[in-house]
Amino acid sequence: KDEPKEEDSGPQPYIFEVAVERDGEHLGMVLDTSASTKVLFVSRIVGGSLTTYNDAVEDDRQIKMYDFILEINGRTTHKEMLEDVKNCKGYAKLKILRPVPFSLLISRSTDKELGAGICYHPQVPSLGVKEIREGLLKDYNDTVPEDKQVKAGDCIIAVNGVSTDTMKMVEAMKATTDLTLTIIRPPDVW
Repeated sequence: KDEPKEEDSGPQPYIFEVAVERDGEHLGMVLDTSASTKVLFVSRIVGGSLTTYNDAVEDDRQIKMYDFILEINGRTTHKEMLEDVKNCKGYAKLKILRPVPFSLLISRSTDKELGAGICYHPQVPSLGVKEIREGLLKDYNDTVPEDKQVKAGDCIIAVNGVSTDTMKMVEAMKATTDLTLTIIRPPDVW
């Protein structure tokens, strides 16, 4: 008898650990602490030890922009992890969460506002969702399962294909009637 097959729910976020040897003044990443209250968000890879590490490992073991750092050398608070990024000698052991982006289409067929509090910084490659209020996003959320809803704490990483430049992403949100948003979710928002 064949066992019933579970439906494939697509790619899932996964956690992996790496050890990166610090071979110079910096590890080589720009971090954002505003995306989450519990983890660090990799905003950019900027050379240094991480580039050396990434060049030596398979793609699924590389540290990439949009990854979340859960721990550094067993330390888990923003303050402790940032201290280790700045001051660690030798190897830095990192626990990484690789998120899986999801996309959604919002149609602006009415005069309704988007209905989201959005925050951003020009040097961070995503828009932070601070709140959902009355508007198009709340209407969207009412029509989809909870795991596909936009939630406070989510990170918008692309707007209509525009990514990494938050100023252009904000302009793309204002300029069109239909919005395709690509979102990643920090683990403390799950």
